[in-house]
Amino acid sequence: MTTVVSLNSSFWFVKVLACSATGLLLCASSAFAFDEKKYNGLLESARQHSQAMEVEAAIKDLTAAITMNPSDPRTFQLRAEGFRDLNLLPEALKDINHAIELSPKDAGLWRDKGWLHYKNGQHKLAVEDYSKALELNPKDGNAYRSRARSYSCLKDWKSAAADYEKCLQFKSKAILRTEVENRASLGDLYLKDKRFNEALAQFNYLIEHYPQISKGYYGRADLYKQQGKTDLAKRDLQKAHELDYEMDPALRKL
Repeated sequence: MTTVVSLNSSFWFVKVLACSATGLLLCASSAFAFDEKKYNGLLESARQHSQAMEVEAAIKDLTAAITMNPSDPRTFQLRAEGFRDLNLLPEALKDINHAIELSPKDAGLWRDKGWLHYKNGQHKLAVEDYSKALELNPKDGNAYRSRARSYSCLKDWKSAAADYEKCLQFKSKAILRTEVENRASLGDLYLKDKRFNEALAQFNYLIEHYPQISKGYYGRADLYKQQGKTDLAKRDLQKAHELDYEMDPALRKL
């Protein structure tokens, strides 16, 4: 994808500033005089407000910028992010749809739309959006992970597992940072589908490569429980609890 644009991302505000020249050319033929300095000032003000977690103020600046230059999809994308942070999903979807109208081949916009539909509980629509994003950018491992989550909500275990498998083929920093979550989720999906050997492989991988994290032990304990191996399940569950206690000693009081 063009990377997901975050309202808190200084990089993308700079990108909007850099790309605004295209929008300015379109506005040059309009009936009103375009104040480039004021426009860039609004974008910079929005960036500063977002860094200070002043989302409403950032949205106000972006709205004024959009009024001056309604031809830049990035600004709509940024405002959609703000609306999402305020849990104003209809407004966010309206903005992301507008951005897609302006730039229909931007995979990142489709992925953003999928996230909004996912957050709104519209998982079939989310799958459609992520599929479009992957059609435009089949090398986006994060989109496979996101679509896997939507498939999971639809109880389509096989499709969800296939997407997590695809996601794990990518070795980007973003994917590696979430490898524990991805492999734990994939193991759980294999369990739901009674693919015990494949589930065991994922949990063993987590235990071998991330021995300080409890997810692998919890997953393997569930697997052993389903297989009737009670003693092994209890052993792994005890180890998982010990690791949790090491991470947060306050849990011992619970």
